[in-house]
Amino acid sequence: MKIKEHLSQIRLGQPQRHADITLFPLFDARQSDLDYQTMDPSLMRGDLEINEISQGGEVPLLEAHNRVNEFILLLDSEEIKGAKQNRVLNTSILLPRKKRTTIPVSCTESGRWAYSSADFQPSGNMMPKTSRTHKMKSVTISSAKVAAECAEAAIPMPPAACCYMSDQSEVWSDVADLQAKTDVHSPTSSMNDVYEAMREKVDRFTDRFDLQPGQKGVLVLKNGKILGLDILSQPEAYSELHRKIIGSYVMDSAIDEANPTKEWADEKARAETFMKEVTSVEGQAHKSAGEGTDVRYDFPALSGSALMHEEHLIHASFLRHDSELPPRPSPASDLY
Repeated sequence: MKIKEHLSQIRLGQPQRHADITLFPLFDARQSDLDYQTMDPSLMRGDLEINEISQGGEVPLLEAHNRVNEFILLLDSEEIKGAKQNRVLNTSILLPRKKRTTIPVSCTESGRWAYSSADFQPSGNMMPKTSRTHKMKSVTISSAKVAAECAEAAIPMPPAACCYMSDQSEVWSDVADLQAKTDVHSPTSSMNDVYEAMREKVDRFTDRFDLQPGQKGVLVLKNGKILGLDILSQPEAYSELHRKIIGSYVMDSAIDEANPTKEWADEKARAETFMKEVTSVEGQAHKSAGEGTDVRYDFPALSGSALMHEEHLIHASFLRHDSELPPRPSPASDLY
C-alpha cells in the first residue's frame, strides 16, 4: 500500500483551541499489527542504549543498541542529552530487534565536546517546528544528492545512516535564534537549556490540548495558517509522544505568550485542503537507516518525510514553510 492510500484514510477530530493555536486530532480506524516501543521509555528501562559511535565520537553519527526483541521507534527531531554533546534525530528510524544500528543525528549543543555521561538519556524535547522544517528540508536535499551522485558514478550507496545528513550550521543557527528569542543564556549553546527555562510556559500551552481516545496524530494551525501534521500508526505510541509533539508546534506561541485570537471560520476547510494536498504529493524513496523505507518530500511550500515498513506507515510528518503556495508537480519517475 502506498503512503497516499494510508493518508487518505485519516480523518479529522473536533478542533481544540488555545490562544493562537488550533489543533485537530487525527484518527485512522485501521488497526496496525506492527508493534514497537518509543524512544524515551525504552531508554529509561534500559531496553535501548544510545552511545557515541566511538570513544572519540563523530558529530553526525551515533550507535543505538536495541537490547530487546521488539522494534523501537526513534522519531525525527527527538532530542537526547548527554555523552559528548546533545543531539536530535535527523529522520524517523525503526530500530531492528536486538541489533546495533548507526543513526544520523544533528548537534543541538555547539559549545560542548566532552563527556557529561557515558551514554544518552531522553531530554523530553523535540525541536521547535520551524527548526524541524529547516532540518527536514536539508536532510531531504542531502539524501537526494547522495542518491544522484551514486547513480551518476555507478557506485554503491554508502551506509544508510550517511545518507541523512543535515546542514549542521543551520541547526546551530536555529538554536542561537531560539536563545535570542527567549533571552535564555546557555553556556554551551544548548537547545535543552532553552527548553528547561521555557518549560513552564510550554507546559501551560501543551496542557490545553487533551489526548483523545484512539488518537494517532495532530494537524496544527496558528492564526488560521497551517503549521503541519504528524501521524503515527499506533495510538499507544502517539500517546507517549503527544506532549513532545505538541510542544514542538507551540514553542513560538509560548515564547510570545500569545493571547487568544478570533476563531477562524475556515480552519476546518484549510485542514481538509492540507490533507488532500499531502495525499496527492509524491515522494522519493530511500533505504531507511533502520527497518523499512524512508520517503522524502521537498516542495517550495512543504517538506515531508514518511517511514514505511512492509505495508505499515509508521510515522509521517508534513511541515508547511512560510509560503502558503501549493507544491509543484513531481517528475514521474522513482516516486513513492
